[in-house]
Amino acid sequence: MKITVFTSTHLRHRYLIKMLAKNFDEVLYVSEKKPYIRSKKTQLAKKYFKKVEKAEKKFFRPVKLNQKKIKKISFKYNQIDFKRLLTTDIFVKSDFFLVYGSSLLKGNLLKYLINKKALNLHMGLLPYYRGTDCNFWAIHDGNINKVGASLIYLSSKIDKGDIVKTFKPKKTYNKFYLSMSACKNAIDDLTNFLLKKRKISPIKKIDKTKLFRFSSYKTFNDVAIKNYLNKKINF
Repeated sequence: MKITVFTSTHLRHRYLIKMLAKNFDEVLYVSEKKPYIRSKKTQLAKKYFKKVEKAEKKFFRPVKLNQKKIKKISFKYNQIDFKRLLTTDIFVKSDFFLVYGSSLLKGNLLKYLINKKALNLHMGLLPYYRGTDCNFWAIHDGNINKVGASLIYLSSKIDKGDIVKTFKPKKTYNKFYLSMSACKNAIDDLTNFLLKKRKISPIKKIDKTKLFRFSSYKTFNDVAIKNYLNKKINF
């Protein structure tokens, strides 16, 4: 079986590729390197992202990818070339398409992937948190039981696809570890789930009445970071 994955270059993204390569015959790693713009804005933001990086290193050690099973195609952020992908054998013959941590996919590529019933691994527990930095906001809002991840169908609207499966983290009183635990558990469970569910059916549709927050990069600022850092974990 073959799978195409649209993701980024952090340790957690490379770990996902490694796990999939263990279980799939071929993996096409469509890689985008995210710019570190937000982490350079203020001293408080730098402090926050250093803690995120430390937590990521604890849960995801440096990964050496199996080059025999993985084909990597790299693009600048938000500049994926759909026509180039269509000339790639693994892409056109993939059994699964997965999106995790990529830029916002648009146009003919998005239509193609929706038609192929591509899946999106969203780091947030749906239907409660949509958008960016969802587990940050769940902790910020004191909704610790809403920290998690969701596997959904890719849709034309952000995080609006039918829910296939949800994942929860292991309990920890470290805020940064809680978010990374949700990510690690989701990736570990995902591979076996994909292999077992060749015909995947949704669990449920998004219930918009249950939405707590639809977040964007604009709302992530020093005030939000201070509130997050001062928040205590209570289960």
